[in-house]
Amino acid sequence: MTNGSAVAADHDGPRPVATSMLPRLLLEPAAISDIMRSPGMHVDGSRTKMIDSSSEFPDYDCVVAWMPVERSVYADSGWTATAAKSLSDISPKGFVIEAATAFNTRDAARSFFDEIASHWSSCGDRTFTSTRPGHADTLWTFDKVTNVDSTLWMSQTPDDSPEWTCQRALRVSNNIAIDVLTCKDYGDDEAVTIVNAIDARLPSI
Repeated sequence: MTNGSAVAADHDGPRPVATSMLPRLLLEPAAISDIMRSPGMHVDGSRTKMIDSSSEFPDYDCVVAWMPVERSVYADSGWTATAAKSLSDISPKGFVIEAATAFNTRDAARSFFDEIASHWSSCGDRTFTSTRPGHADTLWTFDKVTNVDSTLWMSQTPDDSPEWTCQRALRVSNNIAIDVLTCKDYGDDEAVTIVNAIDARLPSI
C-alpha cells in the first residue's frame, strides 16, 4: 500500500515501501551518536520537503553531490514523498543529514539512481567553492566517487580545515532512495554506515 492505496508487488522483489513508513526508516539520535562516535547527537530539525541549497553551491552540474534531498536534483524524477532529519553535536563537533525518499516503483527509483550516478562520476577528484552570506567562500575538495552495489559515496574536505571530513552517500533499495551526509573531524565511512542501517529497516517482503 502506497499513499493509502494498494500497489501490486514487483514480480522480482518486495512490495514498494509505503510513504507512511519513511519517518520510521530514519535512525534515532542514539544510533547516529554510536555511528558518529559522538555521544551528544541531537535532532536539529525534521522535514518532509526537499532542501534548496543551490545558492550555496554555484556549480550547478555538481550540486547533485553536494547536499542530500536537493530540490533541483530530485525535480522531475517522479519522487512521491520524503522524510529527512538533521542532527548535530558541538563536542565533538559533528553534523548529519539523513533522508529517505520514496518513488512509486523500484524501476523509477533505479532510473533516478542511474541518472544521478552519471552526474556524480564527473564531480569526483575536483575542487568547488561554496558560498554563504556573511561568510568567506570555502574551497572544497571532492574525492573520487565510488559506485558499488547501488551505492554511491565520496569524501568532501574543506581546504581551510582538512581535519573536517564530510562523506556523501546515496543508495537506492526497492523504491527508496537513501540519501546521507555526515561531517566530523577525521571522518571515515559514517555516511555509508548510516545508509546500511537505514537499508536494513526496509521490509523484505
